[in-house]
Formats: sequence, structure tokens, C-alpha cells
Amino acid sequence: MKRAIIILVIVIVLAFIGWKITKKATGAARMEFDIDGVNIDVNSFNDLLGFALSGKDSTINIIVSNYSDETYKIDTLYVELYSLPDANGQSVLVGYQTEPVKDIEIFPMQNTAVALPIFLKGALIYQLANQLGLSNLSQFYNVLQNYFATGKLGTAIVVKGYAVVKGIKLPFEFQKGV
Repeated sequence: MKRAIIILVIVIVLAFIGWKITKKATGAARMEFDIDGVNIDVNSFNDLLGFALSGKDSTINIIVSNYSDETYKIDTLYVELYSLPDANGQSVLVGYQTEPVKDIEIFPMQNTAVALPIFLKGALIYQLANQLGLSNLSQFYNVLQNYFATGKLGTAIVVKGYAVVKGIKLPFEFQKGV
């Protein structure tokens, strides 16, 4: 009899722990990720030339949507930007996060914008623009000034990354027009 009670208590405790883990995982999985533009500070032709040759530190705005009823803290958020796959299925890294971002509070049923520091590889971005038929740096400069930061370059990038929430790694990958 004593043994049956001990086994019953153990089963109840394990069931409770399993329920808590399942609740935590399903709540964290209700988060969605998007980008709200890439900010490139190019103010002159010399800035553009430097960007095209060596790249530039920039900012990307990640939008985290929390569709659960619980407030979450993102322990870690990491993002990389890739070109669309070519005919061989190969993507090229065009930007990567330069500094870790930690401890971001995400409130229930809200969108939260998070500015992430990234490094954009200028030569690769220029190659992407070339695919659009932009044949010289001045055309590229005009596109950057007028369209890229507002999401109207006319091409797309692939955003890959992950967030760690309550010890659960949530990978994400999506394509976004820029």
C-alpha cells in the first residue's frame, strides 16, 4: 500500500512537471518574427563607395509578435541575412548581427520592435542590386537613398535566426521583400 502511494505521488509530480513544460513550450511557440526594414546610413557618394567596397554597420528592426497571454523574456536573439537562393540553390550571407542582444521583454498580445546591430556586406548587396538591372553606383545610391530602407528595393532577402525564450530555442526563417 505504501509503495502504491509513493508511485502515485511520483506519477502526479511527473505529470505536473510535464504539463508545465508543455505549457511553456506552446506559449513560447506562439511568437512570430518579422523585419521592419534595414537602416543604411549612406549620405554621400563616398559613403556609398565605401559601403560597396567594404560593407557597413547598420541596423535591422526585428518585430516580435507575442500571441500568447503571458509576458516572455527573450534571453538571446540572433539574426543573419541571406540572398535568395540562386539556380543551384545556394544562398550568400549578406549581413550578420554584430553584437548580442539579450533580455528583451515581450508583452502579451503585442508587437515589440527590437533594433539589432548588423554588418551588411556591401559588395554582396551591390551584386543583389545588379541582378535588378542597376548597372552603376549612382543608380545603386539612388535605390539605397529612396527605397531600400523603406522596403522597396524590388528584391527579397532571407532572414534566418533564433530566439531563446525560457530555455527553449525558437529558430525562424522567412523571406522578406526589401
